Amino acid sequence: MNRKFWFYIEPFVYISMVNDNVLFYNTLNKKHILFNKDNNFFNFIQLIELKKNYVLEIDLSSNIRSFIKKIKKYYMGDIIPVEESIKKPFQFKPIYKISYVDYHDHESNTYVKNSNNTIANIREMTFYINTSCSQRCHFCEKANKQFNTCYSNNHNKELDYTVLKESLIKISETNVKQININGGNVTKYSKFKELLTFLGKIRKNIGICINYLNIQEFKDYISYFKQEGKVLRIYIHPPFDLHLLHYIKNLLVVYNIELIFIIQNEKELSELNKIIDEYSFEDYTIQPLYDNNLSFFKKNVFNTKKDILERKIEMNEIFINNEINGFYYGKLIVMNDGHVYTNPNTPTIGNIISDSMQIVMNNALEEKGSWKKIRKNEEPCNQCVYNVICPPIGNYEHVIGRNNLCKINNTINNKFVND
Repeated sequence: MNRKFWFYIEPFVYISMVNDNVLFYNTLNKKHILFNKDNNFFNFIQLIELKKNYVLEIDLSSNIRSFIKKIKKYYMGDIIPVEESIKKPFQFKPIYKISYVDYHDHESNTYVKNSNNTIANIREMTFYINTSCSQRCHFCEKANKQFNTCYSNNHNKELDYTVLKESLIKISETNVKQININGGNVTKYSKFKELLTFLGKIRKNIGICINYLNIQEFKDYISYFKQEGKVLRIYIHPPFDLHLLHYIKNLLVVYNIELIFIIQNEKELSELNKIIDEYSFEDYTIQPLYDNNLSFFKKNVFNTKKDILERKIEMNEIFINNEINGFYYGKLIVMNDGHVYTNPNTPTIGNIISDSMQIVMNNALEEKGSWKKIRKNEEPCNQCVYNVICPPIGNYEHVIGRNNLCKINNTINNKFVND
């Protein structure tokens, strides 16, 4: 009689099954094993996934010994002799329970609300208070579709200060983590001084965005950024003004400032690297801008399989990726005309001037768009075994017009989905 064993998978191991591929991913040590249907133990793997607690009684037949050896090698599971256990071990199969106000009912395939406090879902809110700016950056209308930055147009319309203040009061009473104030040139906002005074009373992280060409117009307000949690985000782009960069470097010593460098090609990247070395900038972000420069993005932005597997991701984030878009969820953008968006590339979900915040939030939760745009539901990512480990779909995917900003070849209908 063959000796019996309990075989189990550790709770920190995620198993992804897509078509004919199965991925075992250890969220602690980032090790992974990929199997396909041609493996002798593929049917055994399917049995493991079907078990509610990742525990299976086995005998060590020759066709699964090598599989168990691999699982043990990467600390993904182990075996226990049945005779040494009084009863079957219980192992929690990781299940993510959604605790926010909107959850998916899998039986009816619908989204159901369980709370009226939908405003509690807001994590980050961005207000464009004006669009007035004397600079004429060639990328202006493209940049704010891709990342959180300034934006101007010819209308020069301001967001009503009373409406802005009321909205800030409401969200400051929630668990919102971040408030962003963008323009135009925000210093041109008619109530900017009053706004800064009011923001100083809000105990939240607040970021104010400005184009570096306008930095000297901030000299009367720069002391505000000595306060804890109040940050000035300076967006810097070619052609680089060395005099202004020197001026900004001196500000870094005293004030809470974040530097974001916008680049579009290898030449700009090379020039930026020299500037970073020359000025000894240490804390900064390099923000690529897409403008039909796909080859640059493929080289510098697209993820490789190694990038995806080595990124720091916990089990909780993986299960969030199964239900909601972690990049967009809880974020709202309010433009200077009051229109609200969950994503700068999708239609408005309301207007804070004419709609209550409750109505706006209900629309955000009911929208089958940004907050619920997840890779496992979008082509071609839904055919990829790495889809929930990969970073969520973001603005670049919208602007470029493809969901798979990666270098992983997935075969669909015998065709490669990547170029």
